[in-house]
Amino acid sequence: RPEENQVSKTSGSWLTTAPSIWRMVSLAVADPEASKQFFQKTFGMPVASTQGTGINLALGTSFLGLYKMPNPGRVDHVCFGVNNYDVNAMAAKLEAQGIKATIRKDKPEVYFNDPDGIRFQLENKDYRG
Repeated sequence: RPEENQVSKTSGSWLTTAPSIWRMVSLAVADPEASKQFFQKTFGMPVASTQGTGINLALGTSFLGLYKMPNPGRVDHVCFGVNNYDVNAMAAKLEAQGIKATIRKDKPEVYFNDPDGIRFQLENKDYRG
């Protein structure tokens, strides 16, 4: 499938808005506090931010999100940071390629699934949770 998803250098579809950084990975966990303690004890990862009951641990310029969700023990989604991020423009570009995009109502974040059903989030390249 990789050849189906490649954008030619002349098409321009993603050239100005290609992801520039791996922003974060969000894990579904049974107990965010216990997971935080595990990662802090094991790797010394400080808290970057909190979001509701979730805890985001700093990982260089990226972060690891720990959120209490159904079916713990899995990756919930990954996030790419984008230069010159415009949530509506990104959603429109995804939709133009036949990819269903969902914009969060409370934050300027767009979500979509890849062909295998893996959920992705796009955000500003400086997003820290």
